[in-house]
Amino acid sequence: MLRDSPNGEGDSGWSILGGYEDDAFLSDSENFQIVSLGVTLNIDDSF
Repeated sequence: MLRDSPNGEGDSGWSILGGYEDDAFLSDSENFQIVSLGVTLNIDDSF
């Protein structure tokens, strides 16, 4: 988990990554999506 400056209204600034992403993956915005924390916790509640 990483917290950065929000990019707009409704953006908390939080990002959740697996830890294995390379620079090429991270530089492509198509590899990201906005999801609610509830959806994330339904997938993995170990946070």
